[in-house]
This record gives sequence, C-alpha cells and structure tokens, in this order.
Amino acid sequence: MTNDNGAHVKETLVEVGHELFELEEPLRRVRDLAHAVLMLATSDEMGKQPGAALHALANTILDELNDLIDRRDNIWRIAIDKREAADED
Repeated sequence: MTNDNGAHVKETLVEVGHELFELEEPLRRVRDLAHAVLMLATSDEMGKQPGAALHALANTILDELNDLIDRRDNIWRIAIDKREAADED
C-alpha cells in the first residue's frame, strides 16, 4: 500500500468512526423516548387495549434500536481496528 493510499484509508476510517460516534446520542435519545412510551403504556391511567398496543409497539422499537446500537458499535470497533492497523503500516 502506498503512503498516499494508506493515509487516505486512515482518513476515511477516522471519518467513519466519527460519523458512527455521532449516531450514538440520537439513537440513545430515541431509545429513551421508547422507554417513556413503555412506561406510559403500563400506567394505571391507560386503557387496557391501547396500553397493550403501545406496550407492544414500544418493545418493538426498543428491540430495533438496540440492534441498531449494537451494529453501530460493531462497525465503530471495526473502523478503530482498521485505523490502528493502518497506523502500524
């Protein structure tokens, strides 16, 4: 790998890592909102049927968000590993 190409790869990996890091806060905010909906769905003031529907929806949203967060974390780790490997070259 030429130095120019290696520098470009490293720069790209730094950018990818940064963008993935920037996703963390919005994903966690949405997850917190889904938790709030889940709490609302189980409140005593919520009717049984609407509450059950909200509960199911909130759980589905939480499952999807947790998957997205896990994927973001995995991609971020890959980018860091590749950047460290590029540093060694």
